[in-house]
Amino acid sequence: MSPAPAAASAAIAAQLIRLCKQRLVSARQAPPATAAAPVPPPIDLRCLDGLRAVSALIVCLFHCWLGFASRYVPWEAGSMLGRHHPLIRLAMFGGPVAVDFFLLLTAMLALYQLLPALEGSGGSGSSGKADAQPSTWAVVARYWRRRALRLLPAYAVVNLLALLALGPHEGVSPEVALARSFAFPNCRTGLWRNALYITNFNVHEGCGTPWWSLALQAQFLVTFPLALLVLRPRVAGFRARLSAALAAAFVGGVAWRVWCAATAPHLHLPLLQLNQPAKLASYLMVLKVGYFPSGTRVAELAVGAALGLLLRTPDALDWLRRRRALVGAVALALQAAVYHVQTAWPEWGVAGEQRWAPATTQLFVALLYWGSPLMAAMVGATMLAMMLHANPLHAAAAQALASPRLCWLTAHSYSFYLIHEHARVWLLLTTPAGLLPALLPAAPVAGLLLLCAVNTAVGLAAAALLHRCVESRF
Repeated sequence: MSPAPAAASAAIAAQLIRLCKQRLVSARQAPPATAAAPVPPPIDLRCLDGLRAVSALIVCLFHCWLGFASRYVPWEAGSMLGRHHPLIRLAMFGGPVAVDFFLLLTAMLALYQLLPALEGSGGSGSSGKADAQPSTWAVVARYWRRRALRLLPAYAVVNLLALLALGPHEGVSPEVALARSFAFPNCRTGLWRNALYITNFNVHEGCGTPWWSLALQAQFLVTFPLALLVLRPRVAGFRARLSAALAAAFVGGVAWRVWCAATAPHLHLPLLQLNQPAKLASYLMVLKVGYFPSGTRVAELAVGAALGLLLRTPDALDWLRRRRALVGAVALALQAAVYHVQTAWPEWGVAGEQRWAPATTQLFVALLYWGSPLMAAMVGATMLAMMLHANPLHAAAAQALASPRLCWLTAHSYSFYLIHEHARVWLLLTTPAGLLPALLPAAPVAGLLLLCAVNTAVGLAAAALLHRCVESRF
């Protein structure tokens, strides 16, 4: 090798050695790398499917107790069981809360599904090209079509079954007559109410008492998209207008409940012997003021729609995800408040218990009863805490409800809800007369468990058939 190339090679090697030494020194002097900030977990909607399935089962338990088993238990014993026994408390508390959840979920999913297509965006509020999107009317029409195909066929079938397939009306046992009078009091003359989805305005004159909530949901699914169109979803400021409208609906719904409770006659709590006409009239008035009518559920539906808006607002959702502990704490506080209300002011009284003051009764029915602002806030906060896995308790509940083991029940929950009352009538038609009336007074909890277990089994079998033959076809 000539001297010049050798010198050049030596110079290059020396330069490389010098650079390596500099890198090593800088690496030793560099500050330690900080750990990346933890990324909040994504929102988890799967738990809501499982919660819907479990809620349908709890509604069945509630109806087994309220619509049948409690009628054979002495009032005092039944009222005390409702206050102290876990299973009866679950039935009396869980059934109405399940309906609150159904209504919030309906409103939440309606806005969650409609918002991106109505805005012509990806759902984050940024407008896309209007000419590349279907018109807002086309979006709403398509949504109505999907909802109709999802809900109407199975609903029509169970209405026909209620009219034609519940056995004879004469010569049946008292148990069958009781079950039919609770769920299907006037199918021959009231079926038209179901066809128009107005059962909730006069439940006791219709057919399919538990379907009142389906009527209310159908009313919402028709009117709510129209209200969104009025707010002009593809004009700037739509989300601000929507937020203001939801806030106004909540305030108006609360004001309506307060006004109805303040002006209602014969509104007395706690409820006592319902076999007395005056006591029964008070119970029916409580339901009329705070439970069945559409107006009494407006605030609750507004909370559900607000949840749907939140899930489609990334900045707000990210803010909450980074404050999951706060969301969990609020949910637990509201759950504790509801538990305290239910414990301190039980609506089902015992002999000798004094009537509440009129103002107390009115405020309770308006603000603390089922469908009230308190119940809507509690259910909504609980749903959000589970979706966010806000704390170990809600995370464990969300994971359990998202279990694949609940998938079959989730898929059949709508059919089960529709047909579980038919199943009880069919069950009682094949049960020896007098069996349950003899068992329930002596062992009410065991009798309720037996009735609910068999009712659930028959209902799930009927739901599987209804789902396979009707619901899944659409």
